[in-house]
Amino acid sequence: MNLSKFNNSSFLIKIFALLVVAIIINCLGVFKKWKKSKLWVKSFFILILFLLFYIMFHIPNYKENFGNPSSCTYYYMTNCGHCKRFTPEWDSFAQSYNGPIKLKKLEMNDAGSDLEKYNIKGFPTVLLVDEQGETKEYDGPRTSDGLNNFFLSLGN
Repeated sequence: MNLSKFNNSSFLIKIFALLVVAIIINCLGVFKKWKKSKLWVKSFFILILFLLFYIMFHIPNYKENFGNPSSCTYYYMTNCGHCKRFTPEWDSFAQSYNGPIKLKKLEMNDAGSDLEKYNIKGFPTVLLVDEQGETKEYDGPRTSDGLNNFFLSLGN
């Protein structure tokens, strides 16, 4: 049994939110009137509870459910000023990195369908992709040290 989710603060917040909802419902006396209500009211109440549980536990939180990244791609444009400043930083990081994540560097014209597939609209973009195809865009400092610290925080 995996108990790691019990250490997650967002999981505890969800449990707390459910307790607050239960207390509010109890204070409003909904349960006392349950026997007198019509079938459609009961059905509506059950549907609302089901939706609350679904939203809180089954809709994935992107950051929590992002798996181990298998690749990281730097997308850039040749004539972009931001890219010209960031490219030497990326190259420095890529030379010194020896972790398990495959690093790639693609110019916009060579990226093909990736730009549309990953909804890349601006440059430079550093995109991590995990084994399930989920993506996470790097939004930290555009420095070699920033990239290094980010990869260390991933455990890689």
